[in-house]
Amino acid sequence: MYTSNGFIVQMEREHIINGINYQGINNYSWPLIDSNICNNTVKEVQERIDDAQFNPEAIILLTNVEHVKAYVQACRDVDLSCRILYCEAEYSAATVNLGLHQGYAKETNFIGYDYADRFPDYHSCIANELLYHSYMFQSELINRLNEYGLFNNREDVDKFILAEKDARRNNKAIYFEKGAFVIYKLFTVPSPIG
Repeated sequence: MYTSNGFIVQMEREHIINGINYQGINNYSWPLIDSNICNNTVKEVQERIDDAQFNPEAIILLTNVEHVKAYVQACRDVDLSCRILYCEAEYSAATVNLGLHQGYAKETNFIGYDYADRFPDYHSCIANELLYHSYMFQSELINRLNEYGLFNNREDVDKFILAEKDARRNNKAIYFEKGAFVIYKLFTVPSPIG
């Protein structure tokens, strides 16, 4: 069973795109995947990702806090600085874990909304279309991005999705991401996760 909310572990780094430090979901997630690290947690995350690739209902988010802690520790063991995002995806095919929502959807840790793929590359239309190909969009949309390169409210995401569909009709397909896109509400998780 897949949930529409959970955690992603990312390498901590700046991701500057056209002068904006994008810190959304498409920012080097699961940094130990395809590495030589062979502990049980890393293997389990890899298996979950591999299994989900063939499930059209899947969304890849960890829900077990102990697994997140172990994954973060495995990153630290090889000197990788990482961060944890708590994500809530608008995706009706998955259930909501209310305990995670109550524990981690804190407005003080909210960083913004992203529009990205459900699968583990999490290709973001905001990062890869709006920021990299900004000439295809009205500057009003770009000016609505916050300090993390994300939208602060759902209405702006909806405006972007409409503009993206319009730009997709009027421009070459090579500029646009392909995938199963959902809206993510993103929160930072203070370390250590509890």
